[in-house]
Amino acid sequence: MSGNRIDPEDGQAYSYEKMSVYYKGTYKKAVIESYWESCKPVKGNGKGKDAAPKAKVKAKAKTAKSQKVIKVGTKFPDVELHLGFPPAGGEKIKMLERLKDKKVILLGLPGAFTPC
Repeated sequence: MSGNRIDPEDGQAYSYEKMSVYYKGTYKKAVIESYWESCKPVKGNGKGKDAAPKAKVKAKAKTAKSQKVIKVGTKFPDVELHLGFPPAGGEKIKMLERLKDKKVILLGLPGAFTPC
């Protein structure tokens, strides 16, 4: 993937390689690619910052695991989730369709017996 795109989290331009390296431990490759496609392309010569911004580097250094802070108004990613347990009749739902025209509060908890 060529060119640079603006990361809405900090408003800076990055190459796909730099952005994917930063988000690698937090998200799967398909989610990173989807996020990349949703980012606004840089106009002009396409040159952006080559390194991760200082705020992101500091945030990674302070925590053992990186955390993604979701801001108010952030678009929900285009994902499908399973309701129930496949293959015993689980149902796939498209979250963008389910959440269309609704306000959502997103909560997350680690699973039982998993490392936090």
